[in-house]
Amino acid sequence: MEEAKHDIFISYSRQDQALVIPLVERINKEVGALCWIDLDGIESGEEFEEVIMKGIEESQVVLFMLSEASLKSPWTKREVYYAESENKRIVPVLIDGDKLRGWFKFHFGNLDYIDVHSAEHQEKLISNLKSWVGIPAQEIKASKPQPKQPTVSVTRSGLVRFQDEKTKLYGFKDKQTGQTALPAKWTWVMEFSEGLAAVEERGSRNGFINQKGERVLFCDQNCSFSEFHEGLAAVYVREHKYGRSDNHYGFIDKTGKLVIPCQYCHVGNFCDGLVWVKLEYGNYIYIDKFNQRAFSSSYKKASDFKEGFAVVEIEGEKRCKMIDKTGTVVADVLGMKSSLRIIRNSEGLFGLADRKGREVAPCLWTSIDNFHNGLAVVKNGQGLYGAVNEDGQLVLPCQWKNVRTDEGKNGRSLACVQDFNGKWGLYDGDGNKLVNCLWITIEKFPYETSGKERYAKVEDSNHKWGLVSSSGRIVSDCVWKEVRHFHEGMAAVKGAYDKWGYIDETGKNVISCIWCDACIFAEGMACVKDASGKYGFINKSGKLVIPCKWLNVDGSFYNGRIVVYGKRFGLMPAKWYRIDNKGNIEYPHGRQSDFGPSTHPTI
Repeated sequence: MEEAKHDIFISYSRQDQALVIPLVERINKEVGALCWIDLDGIESGEEFEEVIMKGIEESQVVLFMLSEASLKSPWTKREVYYAESENKRIVPVLIDGDKLRGWFKFHFGNLDYIDVHSAEHQEKLISNLKSWVGIPAQEIKASKPQPKQPTVSVTRSGLVRFQDEKTKLYGFKDKQTGQTALPAKWTWVMEFSEGLAAVEERGSRNGFINQKGERVLFCDQNCSFSEFHEGLAAVYVREHKYGRSDNHYGFIDKTGKLVIPCQYCHVGNFCDGLVWVKLEYGNYIYIDKFNQRAFSSSYKKASDFKEGFAVVEIEGEKRCKMIDKTGTVVADVLGMKSSLRIIRNSEGLFGLADRKGREVAPCLWTSIDNFHNGLAVVKNGQGLYGAVNEDGQLVLPCQWKNVRTDEGKNGRSLACVQDFNGKWGLYDGDGNKLVNCLWITIEKFPYETSGKERYAKVEDSNHKWGLVSSSGRIVSDCVWKEVRHFHEGMAAVKGAYDKWGYIDETGKNVISCIWCDACIFAEGMACVKDASGKYGFINKSGKLVIPCKWLNVDGSFYNGRIVVYGKRFGLMPAKWYRIDNKGNIEYPHGRQSDFGPSTHPTI
């Protein structure tokens, strides 16, 4: 399937789609040019960056839809910078506001802009585009009617993988039409790259198919493959293939020839002719396509090259380093995933620059931390703290006594801030206030399964505890002597007379505080201790399902079972037993660690 060639690249934030799409439709219709626009959202990650780069390289004009959302987007910023490096004509189109601003004004303040809300400006844009990339009028008239929706230049071959809900097998669809292009018949597939896609057939046979679904390269079940990059794909040998009998990585070309033997513990993707590989003893080095070491240095961690630079971690160094293709360190960076250089002026103040050394944040800070959870804490000359995001934007002004980064639901960035009264509050990663500074303590948000809300314990000046969600919702006011983290939607709380009960995620006290101790819920059951000091188990309605007769408990319920310690009958010696969730004893148990993880917080 051959991709249509396009003339105009649309760089925009999907939050502005309602305003952008009508303009793109008009350009398609009146200019006769084909626009590259991603309607569905290309997945993030380095493997998709080549799609963006190709879209820009093939275009004559880049329209940057300037708005508050697009100025905050790391993707649009990279697109514009790359367009500049490729000497493309960049035209800013104001979606909101009445002037250029932010980082775009800093770098491109001399450009004329188009106001999308002005009919006169739109006419000017259409006229200019016709002169720059337009198709002659007779060709437009003779061509087929333009579609109502803008033509979308899609990722790679235009095919995207999907999974059949019934068979659980994978195939490929045309991203433009949504029609099935290659029926679901593989147990696993990767996206197309350089015209080929790695697939796994039933029976664990692995190899590559072309865009017609034809088998191109296949081997026995002992191998797995990655995507092709610069003509080479990593091959992972699980048992015996290509002359080795252990688990190592090498590279094949598109004929299936093993060009780099399977001798490395792990590998990256080729870029700029180089790739990182992990050696037996744990260090990382870079090699070329001839399996020759690119330079002598080795590293604790390494990343793929991009635009001539890679980020590495060097043993004993506090900062990660950016290196060029000779292995020369060119700058410190703020972490392995960061693309920003640390710069320093003659006064010793720190700022930030992009990969190519262009300043994105001026030298204003006396210190800057590494990125954590998408934010880096900075301090100015007055000793006040703030935070910058991964684009180098100061999202939290330097006005706080202290700042700590954290992570909320779905990995979203959070910042806990402390004012000069010693109280802590909460902001999101864009600098929006979620909760005022109310508490003397706000603990770290604990990890939760992806997609679930996170809750942090907070303490007020009366040394009472409550809970706040990572979205800023105060789940429980600070009325408890102690609280524990949520698990299965319930959190143990200590109330009056030092007795324990439970609240739900709305903050309602759903199980009264009557127990001497209470632990987390697991599989719908929680261990509680009564006044006699013995342990039993309640369900989520608070009903005592297993009476308090046990002297000790190991862990929490796991696969409907738990290990307890006590006497089965009055005169018998105490032993360890395995019981089910109804309290039935299955048999004596000699070891405590055979049945699931020990997650009990207090026992």
